[in-house]
Amino acid sequence: MLRVVLVDDERCVLEELEFLLQGKVDIIGKFNNSIAAVENIADLAPDAVLLDVEMPGLSGLEAASEILAILPEVAVMFITSYGHYAVDAFELNAVDYLVKPVQADRLNKALERIGRRMMEGQQDEAMHKLDRWLNNSLSANRQARVSLWSEGHLKLIPVEKIACCFLAKGMRQVSVVAEGQVYQAKDGLMQFVAKAGLAHLLRCHRSYFINPQWITGLEQGADETLNAEIPSFTEKIPISRNYKQEILKALQLRNKA
Repeated sequence: MLRVVLVDDERCVLEELEFLLQGKVDIIGKFNNSIAAVENIADLAPDAVLLDVEMPGLSGLEAASEILAILPEVAVMFITSYGHYAVDAFELNAVDYLVKPVQADRLNKALERIGRRMMEGQQDEAMHKLDRWLNNSLSANRQARVSLWSEGHLKLIPVEKIACCFLAKGMRQVSVVAEGQVYQAKDGLMQFVAKAGLAHLLRCHRSYFINPQWITGLEQGADETLNAEIPSFTEKIPISRNYKQEILKALQLRNKA
């Protein structure tokens, strides 16, 4: 029996889904808050997540991206009350979805499809496709803030507050510095930068990106490299020779503005 988590900010929808799913799946979690769902998803480790698209705070698409970064193999199915334009986007990209009010026969067929993919070993491929679509969608519709982790909690941080991000040697998670605080991103480095936007972040090193607006000082490094200082962060950010001129140009433009 599939182990399922339900996420919708409307309690009546959660109750209706629970009624429709009774005896068909094992409901191991219900959330009317998308951030709480993401924070608990690793511990619950469901087979599938039924996720509302439009929720306050963290949208369903953003939540799905975070969930897949934590559990790449989990089946994600969207629930939407959007108009035809959103449904068309889901159809075009072969995304599993249900339209409110959820119909029992449509729900049953969707669950059967997920079960069949799992039995045939095709679930990972389907979720990789979904993850790529989500990354493209979120990057194209530039977000004003990004979701970051701090001590097991998910925080929504305005993009313009991000001073730098990097993948330190030997570390598995991307570190993100914003207003002196260090957060973690579940995405890979390039995935995170695509979400945050290259309009804010410039590459300064193979493993580092920096927002020139937050640079407060530069010091000469070895072999024509530089080290940048950012507020309330004790570590220096390396700027390699390959990216030095681009960073200096951005600083000149900043100072002229």
